[in-house]
Amino acid sequence: MSGKSEVKRTFPLVLFAIVFVLNPWVIKLLSQDVFIFTLFLFYTALMILSFIKKKFTKVIIVFWVLLSFFQFESVKISKVYNSTPAEIDLQTTRMNYYEPKFARLGYYLEKQPITILFYKIEQNFFDTVDLNLYFPNYLNLISLPFLLIGLCNLFQSKKTYKYLLLFSILILTLIGVNGKFGPFLIFPFLGLAIYLGVETAVKKIWTTK
Repeated sequence: MSGKSEVKRTFPLVLFAIVFVLNPWVIKLLSQDVFIFTLFLFYTALMILSFIKKKFTKVIIVFWVLLSFFQFESVKISKVYNSTPAEIDLQTTRMNYYEPKFARLGYYLEKQPITILFYKIEQNFFDTVDLNLYFPNYLNLISLPFLLIGLCNLFQSKKTYKYLLLFSILILTLIGVNGKFGPFLIFPFLGLAIYLGVETAVKKIWTTK
């Protein structure tokens, strides 16, 4: 009986490990930077352990701050907020649609720095929450159902994880997702969500038998 209980306890972790390690981004990060990969892997494992044991909350926050620092370091902010030639052409094209009497208004809506800043932040936000960015570029499609289930569980349970995830989205909204290693600040939370999805699915299968 205890052996069966042990299998039920460890099987979600084993299945999660298989699903998670097969994600393209994990393999790519290992080949790019071993230190960031190790930090990311350790933080993801710590988050899962913390979620299970209901401990290490302060340690989770400290490592989140550390990972946030490396996320900032991996991004060139000047490039994030500089308009590309294609974006400049698009702004000019949109300005040409304004009637001559509204040309001044068109300038303020298309060329003012504050307007461009708003457009950049808006684009960064939608890039951050767009699942098309993560599948299949970073995560394999096998992870998708587990991720969706896990995110629902995550937002219904631990406040600490929920707020750290929201703060991560805010940071990526400000600095963009196109850093050297991608939006890796958010990946430990996706890893935790995938684990929760796997655990929920496995428990559902066990209980229906």
